[in-house]
Amino acid sequence: MVPFDISRIYAAVEKAFWAERKKRAGDNLSREDLLAIEEITNRVAIKSAALANRGERLEVERIQDLVELTLMELGHHTVAKRYILYRAERGKARTIQNREGASIHMIDRRGNTVPLDLAWIHRMLMEACRGLEDRCLWRDLAEETVRGLYDNIKEEEILQAMILTARTWVEKEPAYTYVAARLMLSKIYQEALLIVPSIHETAAYHRAYFPIMCNTG
Repeated sequence: MVPFDISRIYAAVEKAFWAERKKRAGDNLSREDLLAIEEITNRVAIKSAALANRGERLEVERIQDLVELTLMELGHHTVAKRYILYRAERGKARTIQNREGASIHMIDRRGNTVPLDLAWIHRMLMEACRGLEDRCLWRDLAEETVRGLYDNIKEEEILQAMILTARTWVEKEPAYTYVAARLMLSKIYQEALLIVPSIHETAAYHRAYFPIMCNTG
C-alpha cells in the first residue's frame, strides 16, 4: 500500500495543464492556471478523505477518477482530455490483450491497422457520461466494452460496441439511456463530419458546418 501523496496529484494535474497550454522547458504557467491546479488538487484531496472516512479503499485508479471528475466539474474540459491521455500513457505498460494473450489491434477509418486506441475509447465514454457521473461510470463501461473486442476490429464496430454495452446497462440504471443516445449521436457525427466533437464543442461545429452543408446540399 502506497501512502497518500497530494504532491503527486498536483504534479499530474500540472502536466495536463502544461500539455494543454503547449508549454516548453523554462516556460511558466499563468497565475490563473496555478491557482486552478491548486484548487483542483485540494478538492481531490477533500473528496479522497471523504471516501476514506466511509471506508472506501483509495486505489490509484479511484483517485485518478476523482481528478478527471473535478477537472470536468470546474470547466477544464480540454485539460481533462489531456489528463486522460496522460493516464493512458501511464497505463501503456499493460498492453491490451485478448483472452489468448495476443495484443489487440484496430482498423481505423483510413483502413490502417493500428494498436487499440484505449485513450479514444475513454474519451468517447467520458463525454457520453458527462453530467451523469453520479449514476453512470464511464470507466466501468470502458472495461466492459474492451472485454468484448477482438483483434483487427474496425473503428466503427468499436463505437457500436460502446452503444450496445450502454444499452445493456439501462436495466440496472435508466440514466444509461442517455449515454447510449449520446454515443449514437457521436456515431452520426462521425459518419457526417468524419469527427466527433465534444459536448462543449458541438455548437461551434454546428455554426461552422451549417453554411458549408447548405452550399453543398
